[in-house]
Amino acid sequence: KVSIARELARDVEILLLDEILMNLDPASQMEINSLITRIYEKHELTIVFVTHLLRYLPEGISRVVALKNGKVFSDFSPGDFNSKDLSRLYGVDEESLKKYVGNFKL
Repeated sequence: KVSIARELARDVEILLLDEILMNLDPASQMEINSLITRIYEKHELTIVFVTHLLRYLPEGISRVVALKNGKVFSDFSPGDFNSKDLSRLYGVDEESLKKYVGNFKL
């Protein structure tokens, strides 16, 4: 929260959040996601949210760009990405992946 506040105080136009949810418990992840949503709504900033935890993306996102090996793998709107896409992204067969993440739909 302090890092986010420090950047907002600098009056930035783009907020880059790199793996901000890592090592946080679920309640803290939810709190940070809620904070990010409120910041977006209040300041209308572009927020780049880097994560491997796709199911924990903040609400209200308008675009998701998935990278693989440093290249754009997929550029899509929420709702257009599912277990099949996720299995291709991670190079894991879909049925095995479903056992780990369930039926995934973003």
